[in-house]
Amino acid sequence: EYGSVPVLLDFGMTKVLTEAEKLAFCRLVHAIAERDADLLIIALAELGMTFKIEVDPFALLGFMMFTFRDSEADASASRVKIRETQRAFREDARRLRQKREQNAKDAKAPPPPKIAIGAVPGVLTYFFRTLMMLQGLCTNLGASITFLAPMAATAKRTLLAHSKRSLDRRA
Repeated sequence: EYGSVPVLLDFGMTKVLTEAEKLAFCRLVHAIAERDADLLIIALAELGMTFKIEVDPFALLGFMMFTFRDSEADASASRVKIRETQRAFREDARRLRQKREQNAKDAKAPPPPKIAIGAVPGVLTYFFRTLMMLQGLCTNLGASITFLAPMAATAKRTLLAHSKRSLDRRA
């Protein structure tokens, strides 16, 4: 579908995933590509991520979509885009916090606690660190690269193959 794809391998930045981790990452990438907030939460939970309180799945999806953004060849444009996105996230968070506080006042209830991450598994941290490093490398090399589409295509093929194998075993 994408033809030849250049690959940069740094064997210091490799990890062998279990079958369960591989499928969970495929679900994660597929959820982001399809903008499926429910599947995103499921995939993160399968990877071991926990939250101390309930999070807004759509806010989390927005964050993940930003994380999988295309690289920007122009470093200054990249910095501007990141600052604008961060500013928008902060503004959205401020509005959400104000709305929750107002709802709590209207209900005469204590304000809800701030969103807190309970656990971020190392495999997830490692993956996002590698993704961000590759985006930075592309910007430094002046290359605009699409990250999500080829990852999503591979994730979809992997999930379909896994489903087919599961159905074949049942037959």
